[in-house]
This record gives sequence, structure tokens and C-alpha cells, in this order.
Amino acid sequence: MVESSVLKELFHSWTGKIAQAIKDCISKDPGAIDEDAVVLDLEGGGGAGEGGDEEGLSIEGIPTVAEPDLEYTKKLLDSLEYKVGLITRDLGLASGVQSQAVEGALLGSLFAVVLIGIPIILKLLLG
Repeated sequence: MVESSVLKELFHSWTGKIAQAIKDCISKDPGAIDEDAVVLDLEGGGGAGEGGDEEGLSIEGIPTVAEPDLEYTKKLLDSLEYKVGLITRDLGLASGVQSQAVEGALLGSLFAVVLIGIPIILKLLLG
């Protein structure tokens, strides 16, 4: 186990190094000088000073937005509607076949027995 005094000494050593690094950074900071901040006028017109001697950043006009391509959008929508129709039709057909499969098998078996049974019964009766 590490002694508590050793931990305290390590902690004070680290905090001293960190504090010194912060002081070094503050002394090297170019923004730490005592001057007025630069104000950019984004509305257009005068510069940073009210006297008009300096020019500010001016924005001319209103940014335009690209016109949407409605013709392409309509074609895409028509294509999607057609594909959705195909998918819906397929699902309807598949569910119809699936729900009537047992009934169809039973009716088919019954008709097969009847069509095969009639000639056999006639043969036995007429001899």
C-alpha cells in the first residue's frame, strides 16, 4: 500500500506542474493584451469605428435558394406510386392464394374422385 504522505506529495507535485503550465500558456496568449475587441459589421455599411474611416465586412444582396426541380420530383413520385401498386397487388394475390390453398386442394380432390369414380361405377353397374 502506498503511504498517504507519498500520495499527498505526488498530488502537490502534479498540481504545481499544472499550475506552472497554465501560467506559461497565459503569458504566451496573444489575446491577453489589453485592446478593444474588433467589431465586424455584418449588416453592411460602415466599419468598426463610427467615423467611417475603416471598412467593415459588408454583405450585398440576399442569398438565393436554388429552385426545386418539381418535374423530377413528380416523375419520382409517379414511379414510386407505380411500384407501390405492384407490391400491393403482389401481396394481395399471395394472401389470396395462401388463404384459399386448403379449400382449393379439398375441392380439387373431390372433383378428381367424382370424375374418376363415375366411369368406374358405370362399368360395375352396366357390367
